[in-house]
Amino acid sequence: IEDVIHSYREEDDGYGYHCYDDYSYVFSYQGRRYRSRQSESLRHDGVCRGSQQLSAAFVVGEEVLCWQPNVMPVAAQYNCGNDMCYKIFDPRNEVVIAKDTGDAMEAAGISSLVCGILCCCCCSPAVWCAGKKREHA
Repeated sequence: IEDVIHSYREEDDGYGYHCYDDYSYVFSYQGRRYRSRQSESLRHDGVCRGSQQLSAAFVVGEEVLCWQPNVMPVAAQYNCGNDMCYKIFDPRNEVVIAKDTGDAMEAAGISSLVCGILCCCCCSPAVWCAGKKREHA
């Protein structure tokens, strides 16, 4: 690891603030320098002021494992921090995150579909009855 780049940010989700630490790393591989993807971690539920910065995953001078893609182009769920998509974070974790996100989106879609069907089933008779009342009025 040749350099550690840190920033922090606060986000308001409408229910309160959340403080995040963002890290990216400059590393060398085969004599060239590359930048990793950004790694974000929730530091604190609240504003950043007064909270303790999270430690970086790596430190300058540390030797780390790295991965390179075995096929190009690289699938979209792999977050590349550089044009060669060399990584210092295990890409298997990104696949797990993408799968979990996909599963959550599928569950939300099914729930929305079921709610929509139930609304149609419940509201259709009321609309039909209202139409019949107008015909008789």
